[in-house]
This record gives sequence, structure tokens and C-alpha cells, in this order.
Amino acid sequence: MIQKPVRRSATTFESQASHPLTGAFLRCKYPALLFLFTVTVFWKLIFSSEYSLLVYTDSSFQTYPWSQYLSEVLHQWSFPFWDMYADAGRSFIGEMQTGAFYPPNMLMGLFPRNAKGLLPISLIEGFVILHAFLASLFMYGLARHFGLNRFSAFVAGTTFAFGGSIGLRVFAQVNLFYASVWVPAVFWCYAKSLEPHQPVRQVLFANLAGLALALSLLGGHHQPFIYMSLAIAGIAVALWLRSRKDPNESPCRPALIFRQTLLLFVFAIAYASLQLLPSLEYSKLAYRWVESVNPT
Repeated sequence: MIQKPVRRSATTFESQASHPLTGAFLRCKYPALLFLFTVTVFWKLIFSSEYSLLVYTDSSFQTYPWSQYLSEVLHQWSFPFWDMYADAGRSFIGEMQTGAFYPPNMLMGLFPRNAKGLLPISLIEGFVILHAFLASLFMYGLARHFGLNRFSAFVAGTTFAFGGSIGLRVFAQVNLFYASVWVPAVFWCYAKSLEPHQPVRQVLFANLAGLALALSLLGGHHQPFIYMSLAIAGIAVALWLRSRKDPNESPCRPALIFRQTLLLFVFAIAYASLQLLPSLEYSKLAYRWVESVNPT
């Protein structure tokens, strides 16, 4: 029996032609909403000069002067290896919290200075707001990778970036906030590196996961770096035990888990060595403040 060809209407062809645009719109819709949500949260900082993130103690005593010094030295076509203004001189790169090797900090420092020869406060705050958006975007991507629908991933992104400890750090400890922004990016790339695809892509995502882990250290604090390293090691052990117990149900082979986890830490240490080596040397000379009066 010969079937007659089906005649398709013009509207059918138009809908098929517009399908790629519809898919692109759906992919960009919620990331765009995350951006608008970020602007809404920080609208006072963006549209008014009466508010500032740098009025809080750690921001005004640490983030602001460190950013100014980094900018000053970079505009002299040098690098701030040494802090000549603190404690009669001390290592600037050894102090991990300065974030001297953090790429966004160096990019910010290269921006033009104002008429007073200073880095504009609005520019420093703009980079903080940008990191808040990145935190929400990374968590959105991680949630989508684990199978959540777009709206649920949107909720996950806003909750992570603007609530709890992460949201608090925006107004209190900018360097610790920068370090925490990369948490979902590390786990997102690590999860993708364990997928059964081409070895080149596995190495690529292990590299990206290691880079994100290193950026959490370069951002200005060691806590997220240590916590994520412990979490990744724990996840790797759990996946390895599961694959040994139920080889048919586990999507990852033990050898793949070991290789990808090892690659992640190798890349992370390699990228973070810029900060790790000076800090290890400086740690022999630095005081740790346990209370506000007597250093220990």
C-alpha cells in the first residue's frame, strides 16, 4: 500500500524554523533572571551613591586598602610582592587573604584610577556584585546537571548566592566570599569529568574542576579550599566503594574515579602553587590571632 505524502502547512515550517530560537530562549531565560535578581538585591549600590559594602570592618580595613595597593603597584608596571605600608614592611603575596594572584583582582587593579589616583569604590563593589551573580549561575548549572528543572535550579542559585553564610560574606568578608563562589563550579566540573565520554573531555573537566578549586584559594581564603578538598575526597571514596560493591549499577569504574580525582588535585595544586609557595614560606613568620589582645 502506497501512502500519500503529507502536506505540511506554512505554520508547521515556521514553528520548526523558530524552534532553535525557542530553545535558546529557554536556556538563557533563567540565567537572565538570575542577573536581574542580582541587580534587584544590590539596587541601592548600583543606582545610588549613598550606600557602600565597604563600611564594614573587614571590608574597610582589608579589602579596600589591599585593592588600592594592588592597583597602585600594577599601574607602576610592577607587582606587589612586598607591602611597604604595613608593619614596617612585610610580604604581600605571602598573606593569602590579599588575593594578589586572583585573576579578577588583577583585572580590577588594571582599571583606570580616578582623579584622586585611587581605584573607584564603585568598581570594587561592582566586582563583588559580579561574583554574586557568578555564584548563582554556577549553582544553577550544578542543579541542572543533577536533573533539576530550570525553575528549581533558579531557586537553588538564588538560595546559594544570596542566603546563609555565602550571602552574609558579601557584606562582611569579601575575600572569603570570593573563595566560596567557586564551590558549585568545582563540583559541577568534577561531576562532568566522571561521565563516560571521551578521555579528552574527562581530562578537560578535571582540569576545569582543579582550576575552580585553585581559584577558591587564590580568591583570598583557605577555608573553602580545604573543605572542598575534603568533600571531594569523601565523595570519591563513596563512589569507589559503591562501584566495587555494585559494578553493574555504578556508572563510574574504580579506575576512572581514582584517575579523575587525582587529576583534579594535581591541576588544583599546580594552579594554586602561585599562592601556596609564598604562603608556606610566610607562615613561619606570621602571627595567628586567637584573641584581640594577645597574638598566638
